[in-house]
Amino acid sequence: MSSTLISLFSCALAIDDDEDELSKDIRNSLGRTVFLEYLRCASAGHSHGVLPRGVRSVKRMIDRDPGRRWTLAELAEGGGTTSGHLIHLFKEHLGFTPFEYLWDQRHARALIMLKTSTLSIEQIAYRTGFQSSAHFSRAVKKRSGQSPKSLRS
Repeated sequence: MSSTLISLFSCALAIDDDEDELSKDIRNSLGRTVFLEYLRCASAGHSHGVLPRGVRSVKRMIDRDPGRRWTLAELAEGGGTTSGHLIHLFKEHLGFTPFEYLWDQRHARALIMLKTSTLSIEQIAYRTGFQSSAHFSRAVKKRSGQSPKSLRS
């Protein structure tokens, strides 16, 4: 089992067993991440199941800095492919686009920051790559059903 997978499991187990929406959202985001990491680990020993280098590279880029305002051209260049081919590879191997992955990572980090930090909502919005605190609030409410302020309480 990879150290990343072990770390993700530890994070999931450390979340309070509350039934509040924020805890559920964090567990769901971690669950998706654990699943993707499991697939990556499971396929690592089989050359036909390994994620293409471009997908792995782009995932690493996004994971390192999900708050950055990435363009598709930058991601494709980092993955050593074209924009269209990168989208195709992500959909084929992961089931979603690079930007769906990016937004999932931003949302997961934002939820964790809301739960564990004392940063203002505006600071969290900025650090996780949202255009404004209003954009951040709309995105969080759409995804979790609650405003960032109510998720903090």
